[in-house]
Amino acid sequence: MNLNRDSIDDLRLMDPAGDLTDGPLDARALTDLHRMTAQRPARSRRRLVLAAAAVGALAVVAAVAMDRGGAPAYAVTRNDDGTVTIKIERFEDADGLEAAIEKYGVNAEVDYLPWGKTCREPRYTVAPDADQQAAATSVGDNSGDSVLLRPNEFAADETLVIVHSGYEDPSVKVRSFRQLVAKGPVSPCEPVDQRGPR
Repeated sequence: MNLNRDSIDDLRLMDPAGDLTDGPLDARALTDLHRMTAQRPARSRRRLVLAAAAVGALAVVAAVAMDRGGAPAYAVTRNDDGTVTIKIERFEDADGLEAAIEKYGVNAEVDYLPWGKTCREPRYTVAPDADQQAAATSVGDNSGDSVLLRPNEFAADETLVIVHSGYEDPSVKVRSFRQLVAKGPVSPCEPVDQRGPR
């Protein structure tokens, strides 16, 4: 950048502290001014490169989030024989799953707890064994957990309870998926520490 005396005077006029000096710039101040203005184009190019890199990184993060967000955490579907299949891919949105199950006329209480937590018991009365046939579970395969419901076998005072929790100790990480039919009221889950086997 080529600075002449008029450019320096223009800069001095734009400087809010420009009126504090009464003489021309000394050699050191002029050298500093040349150095700062010479670096400005390089700095703005570097900022442009960093901004472009940041936009690229955000695009990658957004693509990953969209991919993960594109697959539902669960699916609830009615089968031709009147049963309902609940397929859980990820333990997210327990309230949404409850609402989806209740659309089929079955009361539901779904709780997903963080590792190391479980629900304080007792919180419900387990329905008789014969009533447990209204919901059958398939757990632990690589394609997720599933529950097969027979909505017409649920009494009005029965609730499907689904609880996912887990704990870890130094040697093992244990996941727990429980599903059962409760008779009567079901208290909300109060998370408490879960202890593994001793």
